[in-house]
Amino acid sequence: DALGVPTIRAESLTDAARAQGYVHALDRYFQMDMARRYAAGRLAEVTGTIGVAYDRQMRPFRLEHAAGAVFERLPAGHRALIEAYTEGVNAALESAPGPPPEYGLLWAKPEPWRERDTLLVMYSMYHSLSMGVRFERSRAVM
Repeated sequence: DALGVPTIRAESLTDAARAQGYVHALDRYFQMDMARRYAAGRLAEVTGTIGVAYDRQMRPFRLEHAAGAVFERLPAGHRALIEAYTEGVNAALESAPGPPPEYGLLWAKPEPWRERDTLLVMYSMYHSLSMGVRFERSRAVM
C-alpha cells in the first residue's frame, strides 16, 4: 500500500506461503540469515571473531542436522508449505538489485535459503526466548 505494507492474497495456502517467503526476504533477509546461522553455530562465517563464542555454544546441539532430519519427517503437506516459502525467499534474493546492505558492511554475501533453515529459525527463536533478557542484550550489541 502507500505506506509500503504488503498485503498477500493467494489462491491457495501454498501460494500464500511462497508470497510470505518473498515478503519476509525483501524486508528481513539479513535477520533471517543471522537467526539460522546462530542456531547452526555459523555466525562467525559472517561476523568474524565476534560470533565464535556463540558458535561454540550452539554447535554441540547439532541443530542444523536436527532441522534437516525433522524436515524430512514432516507430513507432505507441511513440507510443501516450507518448500513454497523457500522458493519465495530465494525468488526475492534473486530479483533484488543487490544483497541487503548489512552484507556490504560485513564484506559477506547471502546464501540461498534452504528448507531446513526455516526450522533453524524456529530453534533460534526458541533458544532466544528461553535465555531471557541478558541473551537479547548481547545479541543486540553484536
